[in-house]
Amino acid sequence: ATLAITPATIEGITFENGSFVYDGNAKSLAIAGELPEGTSVAYSNNSLTIVGSLTATATISGDNFTTLVLTATLAITPAPVEGITFENGSFVFDGSAKSLAITGTLPEGTSVSYADNSRTDVGSQTATATITGDNFSTLELTATLAITPATIEGITFGNGSFVFDGSAKSLMITGTLPEGTSVSYADNSRTDVGSQTATATITGDNFTTLVLTATLAITPATVEGITFE
Repeated sequence: ATLAITPATIEGITFENGSFVYDGNAKSLAIAGELPEGTSVAYSNNSLTIVGSLTATATISGDNFTTLVLTATLAITPAPVEGITFENGSFVFDGSAKSLAITGTLPEGTSVSYADNSRTDVGSQTATATITGDNFSTLELTATLAITPATIEGITFGNGSFVFDGSAKSLMITGTLPEGTSVSYADNSRTDVGSQTATATITGDNFTTLVLTATLAITPATVEGITFE
């Protein structure tokens, strides 16, 4: 008679899918369950470091067992970019372009690109910083970039007194007007004896308006060349 022993079926072993967040380290899957005595497991295509997925294989074999081949999906998902901030910034107008910058250390393998992140004139806009990397979720940050008006300095508007001579008199500012500004005068002409408050208004798109006042006076002239014999 023929005495035969047939291979046993391997049972109670599982090989589950696994997903890991990218951290720069290689990831792999492992079977779960207790291997029957006399069997061993061999893995193939079972290591992944960068974002993506693959089909890993676990092959369990033994002389007295039917070989069991199991497959599972090994996946690496993008890591979030953390510890980066992009703060609002306000600068006083000085004629040069201003921009903002992120703070924090970029993870290795990422880079930052900016959009709408340069301004020279007074006003504000929304700047964008976009941080990307093959193994990271894209992070988009926004911040307000603002330029505020500059103060006009070094300009004076002094009082003036003139002796009546029949011609109109006026006052003028002293100092150098900043580039991009101009001056306009009001109540700044007088011919007859008396006084008034003259105004000098200095304006410019990128400057805080400066209003200066001064007293313009005409004093009586001395009558000369008249005799009374």
